[in-house]
Amino acid sequence: MYRRNFASRERAKRVIAIFRQHGAIGPEKAMTSAQLGLPEMFDEFMERRGGRRGVIIEVSEGKYYLDEAKLKEITSNAGWPVDRTVIIKEKEIVKIRCPYCGNLYDGSLDKCPHCGAGR
Repeated sequence: MYRRNFASRERAKRVIAIFRQHGAIGPEKAMTSAQLGLPEMFDEFMERRGGRRGVIIEVSEGKYYLDEAKLKEITSNAGWPVDRTVIIKEKEIVKIRCPYCGNLYDGSLDKCPHCGAGR
């Protein structure tokens, strides 16, 4: 669940950056998804659920702009960090084959959990 939320927030950040780059940050500067270079599925997303938060607003048929004030309100109130560093730690698991019974067991153990033989 966390990775999915993290990925969707990263996508949202990229879309927000695109709106800012093209200057579509007010109703008078609203642009279509094609003018912004966004994929066609952006329009479908906005029709289904994309406009719920009110950060990206549709002014007329297919023209959108970024509401910076609403974005600031959401990011400060909802605990939605704009920039966050994620550290993923990986642990290497070493398996050892028991010379007596042939069972594979975790290398951190001193003896085989199946037959009790030591290394």
